[in-house]
Order: sequence, then structure tokens, then C-alpha cells
Amino acid sequence: MQLIVTYTYLSASIVLIGVFVVAYTLNPAHRRIGLVSAALSASYSLFAVFFVPAYWEPIQVFRFFVGPEDLLFSFATGGTVWILLAGSYYAIPERLCRRTSGIRYAWVTAAFLGGWLVVYLAGLPIMWAALVAGFGLWCFLLARDKAALAVSLRSAANFTIGYTLFVAAILCVSPDFVRSWTASGLFGMSVLGVPLEEMLWAVEFGAVWPLLIAYFLDLERRQPAGMRSIAA
Repeated sequence: MQLIVTYTYLSASIVLIGVFVVAYTLNPAHRRIGLVSAALSASYSLFAVFFVPAYWEPIQVFRFFVGPEDLLFSFATGGTVWILLAGSYYAIPERLCRRTSGIRYAWVTAAFLGGWLVVYLAGLPIMWAALVAGFGLWCFLLARDKAALAVSLRSAANFTIGYTLFVAAILCVSPDFVRSWTASGLFGMSVLGVPLEEMLWAVEFGAVWPLLIAYFLDLERRQPAGMRSIAA
């Protein structure tokens, strides 16, 4: 129990990995894209270096720019959001490797970082700057596929509810974990003890991530059964 309280971030990340494993096991149709989604999300965990200590500084096993907890957390959330909340909306292609995927990943990452930096230099705290840059990315992705608004909002709502309750439960088990967040980097509002910024991150991640994976992999919407039969 003491290890859980001390390394709360690690413990929470392991629990999330367990959720991903269950989702992965029970949804074989979405496993390939789910793993790609998880791996791409894990690559963005490198951004965690920008948040320490300006936004938060949890106790970690070790940190070399980022820690293992960051990788586990991002891997689990990226894979789980796709499998449980978005995978059924998109058709599963025969091949996942697209010539444009690497180019899209590179330019989106660069554009996000550039927008994030500009907003941060304008004076917003680091997390709020990231949220503004993420909102711009969401607008771009939605402009490409306006019909994806429904799945984006549904994913955002479900992930936010689940994530908020999960973090609230963590704080019940380990109340001192709330000290991980830097007071100067927060607006000061919370729900169930969960900082507002964490909830807004969940909203944005749930809304943006499915659309971003679809853009990277050039996925198409799944056609209704009736439409498929007509096309056949």
C-alpha cells in the first residue's frame, strides 16, 4: 500500500494499462489500429518534459526527460480511447501503412508545437497554451470531416467522465497526490478534487485523438449495413 501511495502516478498508469489490455482482448477487430493508436500516443508522451515543473511534478521511479509512467499513461489512453470510443466509427483497412502517414505525423506535430510555443510566449500557462493549440488542431481535423463531429463529441464526453472519476478515485486512495500539481500553473477550480485543467485535457484528448488517428492513417467512415449491401 505504501508503494502505491508513494508511486501513485506509476500505479495509476499500470491500472490504465490493465484497462487497455482488457479492451484489446475483448475487441479483436480493433487490435491493429488500437496498437498503432497506443504507440503514436506514447510518442507524444515526450511532451511531458514541458510540463515539469511548470504544471506538475509527480513522484516518478526515474525521469530522463520523461519517465516510464508518462509512456505507460499515454500508451494506455491512446489505445483505449480508440478501441472503446472511436474504433467502431471507422472502417478497418486491409493495410495500415500509408505513404502519407509519416508526413502527416511530422507536420501535425511541428504545427502543434509551433502553435503551443506561440501561445505560451503570449503569456498563457503551459497547460492552457497546450489546450489552445489542441483546439486549433481539432478545428482543422473537423473541417476535413464535419461528419465526425458526433463521434468526436461522444468520445470527449465519455472519456472526460471516465477520466475524472478515475482521477477522483486516485485522490481518494492517495490524497497527497494532489500536491503533484503546481498551484501557479492552475486556474484554481476543481471537480471532485480533480483540477479543471485535467478535465479540459480529457475533453480535448477524447475529442481530438480519434480524428487525429483517422487523419494519420487516412481512415474512412464505416458505411451502414444497408449502404454496404447496395455498394456490393
